[in-house]
Amino acid sequence: LAPCFLPSYLEAMLQPTRATFATTTADMPLGRNRRGILSAHAEALLKSLDASKTFRGRVESLLMPSLHTGDASIEAIAGKLGLSRQTLFRRLQAEGVTFEKVLDELRHTLALHYLRGQQAENGSLSGSVGITALALRGFLESHRGYNEADGPFVTRPVEFLLSKVNDDGSISESLQNRSYNTAVALVALAATKNPNYQAAIANGQKFLTGHQIDEGEGYKQDHRYYGGIGYGGGERPDMSNVYI
Repeated sequence: LAPCFLPSYLEAMLQPTRATFATTTADMPLGRNRRGILSAHAEALLKSLDASKTFRGRVESLLMPSLHTGDASIEAIAGKLGLSRQTLFRRLQAEGVTFEKVLDELRHTLALHYLRGQQAENGSLSGSVGITALALRGFLESHRGYNEADGPFVTRPVEFLLSKVNDDGSISESLQNRSYNTAVALVALAATKNPNYQAAIANGQKFLTGHQIDEGEGYKQDHRYYGGIGYGGGERPDMSNVYI
């Protein structure tokens, strides 16, 4: 059903004027509030980077403080090392990476450190299935390739999601946003690649299928809502529930 919904809904949703941005979020300097939030995690990460014996580790240890000011260019780091831009590029290339990859993965690593620090004792973030599932995906699908063998910061969020499995197959801590919560939870559980969760995933899929808008709700196949999935009530379908 979803393919019937997507084309017409996309056409409708893409009509409004698009906003464009000259600078990507990743290139923007951290604001004052975000600096305070991330500083403790940055300091902890710096300790491990300082112990690195690789050239990449030296670059990362110089990049970390620069992430707070936004001056994280290859020219700035090369200058701190007393090297030319080209020499820095070649030294990293010899270790199989580029400056852009080092910078991108360092930002991701810092974000993952932050998420670990926000976990509650039960593994959740804000007690929310949706937020917890998104954070869990961040670990499982990161460049570090975390899995359940890496420890409680992965297993506890999984356990929290499974504790919110309901009799109707939905995975949600509340009646609100059940479809969305279930959708993101299913993707996170599937990302673990653990066959023990197949029953929960299959039941969740049945729940979502039952909430697709079709003839049961009085819609015909030529309606733009046909095949869509709402948030669990009688509201319009939403793209985030369908593509997930």
